[in-house]
Amino acid sequence: LRPTAGLDELLVLRFTPAMIVLPVGMYLLTMHGLWMQAASFWPMTVGMIPGSFIAGSTPLGGGCIAFPLTSLMLR
Repeated sequence: LRPTAGLDELLVLRFTPAMIVLPVGMYLLTMHGLWMQAASFWPMTVGMIPGSFIAGSTPLGGGCIAFPLTSLMLR
């Protein structure tokens, strides 16, 4: 990364993993007809959102906070 990198360059680098993973995931869900099965996990998504806001946007922090929430919601 250059010290004089522009905002556009930084944003592209920051979101490159999402720009790769999301289309691949959507393609796989579509090709294998798994959209309804994936949609059945919506409570997990709802529980992970507040967990990531509280603990930071890391999978480990979000999971540690969200695990009790999702356990109660899925019970």
